[in-house]
Amino acid sequence: MKYKSSILWILIGSTTLLSCAKNNGATDSIHIAKKIFSINKNMQTVLVNTIGTKWWIGSVMKNATYLNLQPQITGIILTDCKEKLADSTIEIQRSNCDTMLIKLNENKTNAFRKFNVILEDGDYFDYITITQGK
Repeated sequence: MKYKSSILWILIGSTTLLSCAKNNGATDSIHIAKKIFSINKNMQTVLVNTIGTKWWIGSVMKNATYLNLQPQITGIILTDCKEKLADSTIEIQRSNCDTMLIKLNENKTNAFRKFNVILEDGDYFDYITITQGK
């Protein structure tokens, strides 16, 4: 009986993990061309291209801490495809509906910095990760 119970829990756990890994069944409507960038410590600009055009920026993190970008709005929605968000380390500008420029200022911390930009489109979420050298 314990054997059957163990198998049942393994199947339930596997199904749960697979459903979360598939973004809750949502279809990729953003289609980010390149998601992972590694850059040196100098000021750099990263160009992000997408196929989808109706996405928005859900949040931005630096070293696993959410950033309070300006202008401060809840659920950072760049609806007109021309807005800009910034703080002292990062500037994000959506230059048109399918292109975003992410500018990182020089890293003077003597430690690697990791930025995550989370894009949303309805129930679909996708991520851009930028690691900046020290």
